[in-house]
Amino acid sequence: MANADKVELENPLASLKSPVWEHFGFAVTYKDDGQRQVDRTKAVCRHCSTKIGYAAGNTSNLHTHLKRHHPNVNITGTKRKMTEVQTQLPLAFKPPPLAKSSDRAKAITNAKYPYVAMLAKRYLAVSATSVPSERVFSTAGDIVSASRSALSASNVDKFIFLEKNMKIQ
Repeated sequence: MANADKVELENPLASLKSPVWEHFGFAVTYKDDGQRQVDRTKAVCRHCSTKIGYAAGNTSNLHTHLKRHHPNVNITGTKRKMTEVQTQLPLAFKPPPLAKSSDRAKAITNAKYPYVAMLAKRYLAVSATSVPSERVFSTAGDIVSASRSALSASNVDKFIFLEKNMKIQ
């Protein structure tokens, strides 16, 4: 496509962080009733108006296009500019600095760490005995018998999971 055939481009969303987006946009078209449509399945090069397929965050093909067709374009040092909301939002949730010896810091520590300790005991605990793992091996021996020796490893895993997790009365 020649440069004279430039189409209207919409800037990519600010959440798209790759520096290649400085050189690409999305084509804007208008329906017969005047409704604006943006095609986000194809990115359009701002240098040559070439349309390149874009899907789900992968910018490799966009990067390759820039390297092949526009080698003079520097994309390594470019950073996308963040909007004011993006720069201010993290600051809104950042707690104010507290002296470690302050009463407030001690209250936060006393409220937070018993909860974290309870979660760690529940989810990070290591079994003191090997009985549960021995039971799983025993169940596997019951499932993989001479008559079922052709079961795939995936199916054996599924049967063991069902045996250990389903309560059948």
